[in-house]
Amino acid sequence: MRKPVVAGNWKMNGSMELCERFATGLGTSDGVDVWIFPTSLHLARLTELLVNSKAETGAQNVWFEADGAYTGEVSASMVAALGAKYALVGHSERRAMFADTDEVVARKFRQIAYSGLTPVLCVGETLVERDSGRAFDAVARQLSAVEQTCEGCSHQVVAYEPVWAIG
Repeated sequence: MRKPVVAGNWKMNGSMELCERFATGLGTSDGVDVWIFPTSLHLARLTELLVNSKAETGAQNVWFEADGAYTGEVSASMVAALGAKYALVGHSERRAMFADTDEVVARKFRQIAYSGLTPVLCVGETLVERDSGRAFDAVARQLSAVEQTCEGCSHQVVAYEPVWAIG
């Protein structure tokens, strides 16, 4: 059985100073895995600072192509080359604010898995879906989209985060 995971998503917060303070003050336990998802700008530095720590890092987002003319995007292979281990995919904010559809999430998931990172698939229903009795259907749809596009992916994590509970 897998150990419990404590994961922190910095969202659009942080600084190099925070990376330094965070890395020196972070305590870990053998009984729990610690994963930190800083901004893309801070990922390399935090990964470097935590290299001798039990904590691991991951990207908050990656693009679904391995490379190309995608201004401002980061590939999963770039994240892996930094020494990070994970990448979030399907986070409710990405789905809602950046129109990451189930198809886009599935393509990102596949690229994350094929790069050697562990995808952390975020799933969850909105309050409207919950109140209308469609919570299970929403989560099943999100899982199904990924399942159909990533046969043979061996390492993945599913994080249930209902949208109505955020904040």
